Amino acid sequence: MQQTFKHLHSIAAAATLVALLAVAPLHSARAFELKPDLPHVAVSYDGIAAAGYDVVAFFMQGAPIRGKAHIYALYDGATYRFSSEANRDMFLTHPAQFTPLFGGYGAYGIRVGVKLKPRAALSWQISSDGLLLFRDEDAKAMWNDNANGNLRIANIVWSKVHDLPGLMLAAPASF
Repeated sequence: MQQTFKHLHSIAAAATLVALLAVAPLHSARAFELKPDLPHVAVSYDGIAAAGYDVVAFFMQGAPIRGKAHIYALYDGATYRFSSEANRDMFLTHPAQFTPLFGGYGAYGIRVGVKLKPRAALSWQISSDGLLLFRDEDAKAMWNDNANGNLRIANIVWSKVHDLPGLMLAAPASF
């Protein structure tokens, strides 16, 4: 009986290995269908920008509103989602006016030399320069302690790192 169990266990293990090897090429091929990380725009694994939020809604409705998967526009290599066709059409008229500063990476992170993608429950604010996204409320508070100085430094850092991958940069920014 124990010999039969060992034999069945070996057959099951071999079948599992064969099944995994058969699926591996499909899984690998599928990975190539996913959009690559765009270093100049913070996107999810499938190319969605602004954590899926409607970037026009920040300006027009004054609130973060999730975009719908079937209402979208492509801009600068990324997919932006919208809560309404009217918002999408407004975006398509002037996309640069609505896209977040610093490619949608956390503004304070850029200021200190780190490219952090926004979280699903992001923090945000509209400045005279445009839409700023933050990793969390603490980062937003630190930004607002010296908003003008932080914006100046972040713009300098961004001009040097916008095409680098979204990882920790070589050294924190100090100006």
